[in-house]
Amino acid sequence: MARYYAIEYDAAEKKLAWQELMEKKIRAEKLDGSYVLKTDRQDLSAEETWRTYMLLTRVEVPFET
Repeated sequence: MARYYAIEYDAAEKKLAWQELMEKKIRAEKLDGSYVLKTDRQDLSAEETWRTYMLLTRVEVPFET
């Protein structure tokens, strides 16, 4: 939630102020439920890119500590 607010604390006056960052919040809501992958591979379709990514995640699991 902190990424959607600009928070400032004035220690001298002991005041806390915040401002909601609506642009960031709206952008996040538009992407909610979406997954974005970026690649420089021009030879792969969207489906092939997704399958390659999923394969990579499966390969990495045994190396997690």
